[in-house]
Amino acid sequence: MSNTRKSCHDVTVSSDVHLTCPAHLWLLLQVATTVGEWCFALVFLAAGQRWLNRPGRLLAYSLGVIVAFYVLHLPVLVAVEGVAFDWIGVDPLSVQPLLLGV
Repeated sequence: MSNTRKSCHDVTVSSDVHLTCPAHLWLLLQVATTVGEWCFALVFLAAGQRWLNRPGRLLAYSLGVIVAFYVLHLPVLVAVEGVAFDWIGVDPLSVQPLLLGV
């Protein structure tokens, strides 16, 4: 008789509490957490659409500035990422899937 055991994940809730849960339960918790986070983001987007979507000078100005901000901050983020990876000694290509959220 072989004693096969499904893989389990250890979860530390606090310094006193340490839990072990089966892999299928861990996956279910991760999916529920992700769905909850997306719902939270959608609620904020809907609230902004409902209460902050008014014409005005600030909105007109920010629409023109946002593209410039995006184009300028992206190279800065990539440079900071490269310096941080060199500093901690990590190969950026080894963590590429993590950076993309895959």
